[in-house]
Amino acid sequence: MSLLEKIKKTMGELPEKPVFSFVGAGGKTTCVLKLADELAGLGMKVLVTTSTHIQHPFYLGRTGLLDADTKTIKEAGVPGKVVIAGRKLEQEKKIAGLLETQLEEVLESYDAVVIEADGAKRYPFKVPAEHEPVIYQITTHILIVESMQAFNRESTGNFKSGGLQRKTVDAGNCGKAVRKRVS
Repeated sequence: MSLLEKIKKTMGELPEKPVFSFVGAGGKTTCVLKLADELAGLGMKVLVTTSTHIQHPFYLGRTGLLDADTKTIKEAGVPGKVVIAGRKLEQEKKIAGLLETQLEEVLESYDAVVIEADGAKRYPFKVPAEHEPVIYQITTHILIVESMQAFNRESTGNFKSGGLQRKTVDAGNCGKAVRKRVS
């Protein structure tokens, strides 16, 4: 069963334009790209970005639109294609994401958006600080990822759920829990 099928089985059918935000640690980028590829495989126009920082597309074996204007990002959205968009950073191995205002401007041109919404500096587990994770308001699904290296290990720290409903999904090697924003 694919990651997308597991999400749908747990959370039901997707809204017209789903926006997935991945948070946590230990495999977010892999899950982001896996889900984006699955959505594109269905013929969807898929945008990948981050609300913080993500590995540069070149180092992911992908191409990307960096520092592109919204018109260019909109035009890049074609059925069956994943577009990675963001902003260049001085640190060449990472990129920053689109600003939330930019994302809102290009959203109409895509069928789905997948966002890496949290950084973990390659740690297997993360308990977010009060200002984290950076989740954009347009998010429809929040997926929490933790490495199996952290599974069943004692943790210190708290996670404030703030209006989220927890639903667990066995996502194989691509995540452990799914959270959905509830009104």
